[in-house]
Amino acid sequence: MLLEVEKTALDDSWQELIQLAASAKELTSKRIGEALAAREKYDAEQAELEELRKKQAEQERQRIEQEQRLKQEADEARAADVEHRDTINNSILAGLIGLGIEEAKAIKLIKHIASNKIAHLTINY
Repeated sequence: MLLEVEKTALDDSWQELIQLAASAKELTSKRIGEALAAREKYDAEQAELEELRKKQAEQERQRIEQEQRLKQEADEARAADVEHRDTINNSILAGLIGLGIEEAKAIKLIKHIASNKIAHLTINY
């Protein structure tokens, strides 16, 4: 539209309206230029907002992935700890049974020791 307005020739065919036509042409060019600048600014802002949204989405995705990875590592560490404790407890159980202590009593003893219910006696895991 701006090009159309600027192409319009103000020649003698306008006769006595040439002053009015020149003012109208200038005002129209100015308004179209302002509208164009406003639209370009709006488009740039929208593009920037879209970039920010995308960035916030990559960051959110990375945060979720990190949380999942940390949770998985913690779960694996807990499972390894449980397995390690079971191995030690079974070794103690076998030793107590080897001393002639009944299995049920040996298990009860191990549970009490592991729960710190017997003073000055601990199991080193």
